[in-house]
Amino acid sequence: MTEFLVSTIDSAPERSRPVLVQLQAIFGMIPNILGSMSTSPVLINSLVGLFQKVHGGSSRKTKYRHCC
Repeated sequence: MTEFLVSTIDSAPERSRPVLVQLQAIFGMIPNILGSMSTSPVLINSLVGLFQKVHGGSSRKTKYRHCC
């Protein structure tokens, strides 16, 4: 089985640390998958960019309906 290093804010590469701080503020913790992704600053920064585009504000408000 493959094992992956799970970084914390203190052990992550320097360029990944600001992103981990942001993610911890969003989630209240750093999920293991994001800690693993943070070993690559390019990967974790790309994920945050994508997350912001998907979940960021837009010019129109989206209404969600619950069914059932």
